[in-house]
Amino acid sequence: DIDGLRLDHVDGLLDPTGYLRQLREAVGEDVYIVAEKILEHGEQIPDRWPIQGTTGYDFLAFQNQLLRHPVTHDRLAGVAASFGESAEAVAETVARNKRWVLTERMAGELDNVVHHAQGALAGLPLGMDRPLLREAIADWLSAFPVYRAYPRFGTFRDDDRRVLLDAVERALTREGANERGLELLRSWLRSITRFDDKTAAFLQRAMQLSGPLMAKGIEDTTFYQRFGYLACNEVGDNPAIAYALSLSEFHDRMAERSRTDLNATSTHDTKRAEDARARLHVMSARPQAWAAYAKTARERLGQRAEAVPPPLLYLVLQTVASSWRPDRDPAAEDFAPRVKAFAEKALRESKVYSNWAEPDADLEASVENLISELLTDSELRRLTADYIAAAAPQAWLNTLRSLVLKSTCPGSPDVYQGTECFDYSLVDPDNRRPVDYALRERLLAEAGQADWSRPSDGSKLAVLHRLLEVRRSWPELWRHAQYVPLRVSGGRAGEVLAFRRVHGDDSALVVLAVRSDGAVDWPAGDYFQGATLSLPQLGRQRELLSGQVRELEGEVPVAQLLAAGPAAIYLPEGRG
Repeated sequence: DIDGLRLDHVDGLLDPTGYLRQLREAVGEDVYIVAEKILEHGEQIPDRWPIQGTTGYDFLAFQNQLLRHPVTHDRLAGVAASFGESAEAVAETVARNKRWVLTERMAGELDNVVHHAQGALAGLPLGMDRPLLREAIADWLSAFPVYRAYPRFGTFRDDDRRVLLDAVERALTREGANERGLELLRSWLRSITRFDDKTAAFLQRAMQLSGPLMAKGIEDTTFYQRFGYLACNEVGDNPAIAYALSLSEFHDRMAERSRTDLNATSTHDTKRAEDARARLHVMSARPQAWAAYAKTARERLGQRAEAVPPPLLYLVLQTVASSWRPDRDPAAEDFAPRVKAFAEKALRESKVYSNWAEPDADLEASVENLISELLTDSELRRLTADYIAAAAPQAWLNTLRSLVLKSTCPGSPDVYQGTECFDYSLVDPDNRRPVDYALRERLLAEAGQADWSRPSDGSKLAVLHRLLEVRRSWPELWRHAQYVPLRVSGGRAGEVLAFRRVHGDDSALVVLAVRSDGAVDWPAGDYFQGATLSLPQLGRQRELLSGQVRELEGEVPVAQLLAAGPAAIYLPEGRG
């Protein structure tokens, strides 16, 4: 029997809506279906899709944006700029890259769309001028703010029309846009009320191209050109250093979230694994330490650093500092070859430093030599190991926060293979290596003895195990509960996220120190002095991770709620 289906790349289909309807009819109403749909800001999956939700890249982006420290943006931007990071708006970089990919790498697909457009616009001025039409469609597709719309035969839905027209308006704002062609396209889109066969064929083919174009322009190009803050360069996220969510914005996203979505933190398509991003986020919590490390490493690398463009040096430094495990033998883990393979892919996907058709062998060799020096020079190894050791407490807090959020927020936690323990994998194929399940079985058997307050493979697995166990033992709450934001008052209020999941008389309370510095010792003592949380009468509550029992009612000091650590999940005694 099939319990559920996870669908990849539905945006690459001609008619995703029709496909999903046929699939639902074939498997029945009881089969759980989620689709890989990358949602941009404010976007929702089409209400006519008969599925439970998405595979959770939107959640990955939300929690990623929550873990950034927005107040350190200027300092991080300054460090990135010293390594040659472009000051160009990311949106402009994306639009330019999409236009280049479309005309240089997808010209055949573009010509096919133009052919169908000529059929739909036959007899109209735009349809009779192929060069004008081709330029207008290229400008239009390059400007889509979302992956695509979903036009079908029959009535032209208002939501589809809005997406298509919004892309025209965005295209018109770009320098060098084909204004006449775009204005004629806009007039035509406004005039349509129903689709005939030719209109549907044009718009569906255009949208079938728009999805892959978005992926190629952002995920497979821009992410390999803009290195200001690599934690941002993730599927569904925004590679802009300043893009961070406030606590209230995160609450809003969760309050709107479907309870049947998946909550992802790593997948087969993420650019780096969740624990590598957790370590990268330490840059925003401790920017001075990162700036000092990057400056010193650059100086020590000397001519090796000077032999590569500064942005590529910055890419390598962030990659090694986020993915190396000093506690492991790098030779046994093939770490250097893995980083070099990643760098080769990054350079070629960038399409500016190298490319797949005509690789820049000299530059690629210089980057490989840089990586070798960084990983074999004893002083550089010590420097990097010291930075990672200093970042470890904060990185563990970020991993812990991510585990708790994806397990307690609306949706179901998605655990990608191997991420039960620490995973610092790079982009595919690195994140598809064999998993040591024997180790995970042994650590699971020892989970009851693991010290979750200290970072280790065993402690991560033990926390995940506790969270999944409470979900399994109390499915009604997590399946049906509302998300209720709570407001923290007093000092450090902007660093504490608190919410309840409420279903009838049952509830769970979650309190997280989401932006506290990793140097904070737990119990936090005076750090949260004056911060309180106003609670209804909850009675005797047991904290899931520490086992501590408290009576919770009225104004409760945050320092008490977080007495055992930076994350607390309170459940009625007997449930935890």
